[in-house]
Amino acid sequence: MRLGGGEYKNVQLLHALFDITGDADEACTLWRDLRHATNPESLVTTDISFISQSPMEIDESACPLDTMFYDKYPGAVLFDKNSFKRHAGTVVEPCGRYGQVVCPPMKKDKQTVFYDNGEVSFDYKISPALQKSAEDAAKKSLKSIRNMRSAFSNGMSNALLITAENSESGHPLTVFGPQTGYFSPSMFLELSLHGGDIHTRGVTFTGLPYVIIGRGIDYAWSPTSGGSDIVDIRVLKLCDPESTQVDIGQAGYMGGYIMDGRCKPFDIHNEEWTARWNLGVPITKDTPFGQNFKVTRHMIRSLEYGPVIGFANVDGISVALTRQRSTYMGELDTAIPFMLANKNDITDAESFIDTFYKCTGTFNWFYVDNKDIAYIHSGLYPERAKGVHPDLPSWGTPAFDWKGWLDVNRVPHAINPTQGYLASWNNRPAHGWWAADTNAAYGSVHRLQILSSRVKKLLDEGHTFTRGSLFELLSEASTVDLRGQEVLPSALKILKSGTLKPELQTAVNLLGTWVEEGAMRRDKDGDGAYDRRDAVVLMDSWYNKMIDAILPQITQIENVSGENLSLIMRDNTPGPEGSAYMEGYYGYLRTVMDMAIGRSKHPYNSLKCADSDNFEDCREALTFSLVSAIEELGGIDSRNSWGADGKIESNDSIDHMSMGLAGVPKIPWVNRPTFQQVIELFDHR
Repeated sequence: MRLGGGEYKNVQLLHALFDITGDADEACTLWRDLRHATNPESLVTTDISFISQSPMEIDESACPLDTMFYDKYPGAVLFDKNSFKRHAGTVVEPCGRYGQVVCPPMKKDKQTVFYDNGEVSFDYKISPALQKSAEDAAKKSLKSIRNMRSAFSNGMSNALLITAENSESGHPLTVFGPQTGYFSPSMFLELSLHGGDIHTRGVTFTGLPYVIIGRGIDYAWSPTSGGSDIVDIRVLKLCDPESTQVDIGQAGYMGGYIMDGRCKPFDIHNEEWTARWNLGVPITKDTPFGQNFKVTRHMIRSLEYGPVIGFANVDGISVALTRQRSTYMGELDTAIPFMLANKNDITDAESFIDTFYKCTGTFNWFYVDNKDIAYIHSGLYPERAKGVHPDLPSWGTPAFDWKGWLDVNRVPHAINPTQGYLASWNNRPAHGWWAADTNAAYGSVHRLQILSSRVKKLLDEGHTFTRGSLFELLSEASTVDLRGQEVLPSALKILKSGTLKPELQTAVNLLGTWVEEGAMRRDKDGDGAYDRRDAVVLMDSWYNKMIDAILPQITQIENVSGENLSLIMRDNTPGPEGSAYMEGYYGYLRTVMDMAIGRSKHPYNSLKCADSDNFEDCREALTFSLVSAIEELGGIDSRNSWGADGKIESNDSIDHMSMGLAGVPKIPWVNRPTFQQVIELFDHR
């Protein structure tokens, strides 16, 4: 999840948009469309509005490219175009082989494995059979472990809680759970703790003393990732602004930075070491089996505002950019809520909110007992100074320092909402809550709609839930293609507004049938092929072509001097880690198409379908993109053979990361948590 700290990227994007449009106001208008900072169509967990953690009033019409902007926001900084240079605090490079740098000295012992010209050798004699067995076992583990870091994504976490009034039993219901990646064995340890005043059961990570997700004697709790803004980029004026080169090894370079009118030296750490080969090293062409690495660490840090991430110029004068995180040195404070939860000091929904407010990390926490459901968006959220803009870097001076932290009443929370349920899938917590500066995924389409659309429909029909029906809803949602559910209907409506050639009509019909059936990537009959494989394959082929055709205003920022300045990725496709559709151009696509149709409730001000106000231009671009997708697949008449090689199902399937020598087979793709609780409680102390 993105936690802020990307304000410098917004500056780069603003400069690029000005170069493209040639007009400051047009550039800023397009930037605001792309940001989705407070998009009113975004999906939220609580229907109660909460004022953003940013300054209380933000003028979204103010343009950072206008010099008058800084009269209103004197704490904001717009560094000069093309002046930002990243500082690599840590550099990792292969060492020890021909053509590589020399590895720093390291102690050699009898457990070290060395490689020479790709061959395995040990510093002691072993039999060839044992040597091969060791190498084969290591390679097998490496195949799974090399993607461990990415698999530890906390993005795939969801929760769906139903109020007592909408349950058949008269007691609340919930299905919720987190995602820690798919491992064999699981990275979660399930345990039950009983002793003294502790009575709880659930899961934890090995080595932690408390259950972190689970249930007490009469309640249960679970999180999803919050992703709100707890990191800011600060800009420090330098004592020696003419010196901009970082010279590793020279402490006190550039004379330090200005703080309270005085020069203060940076805290500098220089060190290097050899990272010896181990099972966590990925196997690639450039890092073959057994590769050692030289690690060079050059950390430049300001005491007040954290580590330096880069340097830039402001009006031609050099400055340093640092990253300030609210939770620095406060991570262990999060242990307090878990301790209280394990001791059953939580007695009701109100005490749950008060307890998990103390969690410093940005999370959504959910609670259920026999009467109530509750929610709180936890985090150590700064009270930002007046004159600071949440999307831009700010000056590192006492005048613009954080003024404290938001209290429990200022962060999103709810108990027994009037809408009848609480739902979360890493979405915006509440209307009015400003999206973190690095998060542009809170648009008109979000994967939460896969859950909320289903539960709303059933509640509107007067349905009351049981544990079984609620779990069935979550299970069905876990196979839905968000693009098919939320983007495709608008595209098909545009195409069907006029006459279509026969092959296009056939394509529109098969996609329409898929949408009517739920737009699922599911093999219900277990024959190894998706039930609507032809539609799934066509959707995958069409999606990027659709983007290229109708979002040229965005595609032009995907390569600016070799750098992708888009605020979000195009698509978050199904794959080995399970989690999918966390972010993408989904909201951009549907909104511009709905604008062309004339049914958008909150249209963009600059972004348009095919960069045109003409409906026919939009339809023509959309038609061309679909024709191109069909041709790429070999034509509509070959649709029965689309995906016949089984790659689409194989590429989607979840692959557990084996932590030992024994693995497990792949499983079909599902967009659901790793550990899931289905809870209905009948008694209370």
